[in-house]
Amino acid sequence: MTVESLRVETVKVGTRKRARSTTELLLQFSSALNAGAARNLGVYHLDQSSRTKKGGTQYNKPVALASVSYSASINTATLLARSKLNLAQPEELRITASQLPDSYGRPLDGNDDGQPGGDLVALLTKRGVKIENIATPSTLTAKAVDALLSAGQLQRISALFRRHKAM
Repeated sequence: MTVESLRVETVKVGTRKRARSTTELLLQFSSALNAGAARNLGVYHLDQSSRTKKGGTQYNKPVALASVSYSASINTATLLARSKLNLAQPEELRITASQLPDSYGRPLDGNDDGQPGGDLVALLTKRGVKIENIATPSTLTAKAVDALLSAGQLQRISALFRRHKAM
């Protein structure tokens, strides 16, 4: 099971007079999740970036998430932040794979390497969403392609090409 897409949307919550803007993160999964695990806020970590003295970027300022809902019929988890995200500073969404199994008990393959258990790491910026550590057709080595072909995963390669073209 992998993450098929991640969208960031600004939504209004509350009544008309008390409505406020917040950010919603919509995660589409390739298959059904364990519903109890998918609704556990502890699985999802959202952190804001901060600059270090050496010029590097660390994601160590936690951003509060208000809720998570899961729809088993469309394999979608919706995260609601407590407030609207300021994407002028990048945010990092991390999903702990070991805590998010599918309906058969297999953990998430967040880094899309074909092996369950890799955490998903996505960077959210004003330019869009970038999912880290995802093997794309341009980064696969010949050895990796041979391994995929020998494992009968031609459909997975086709999906990687489609995803790469969409980026």
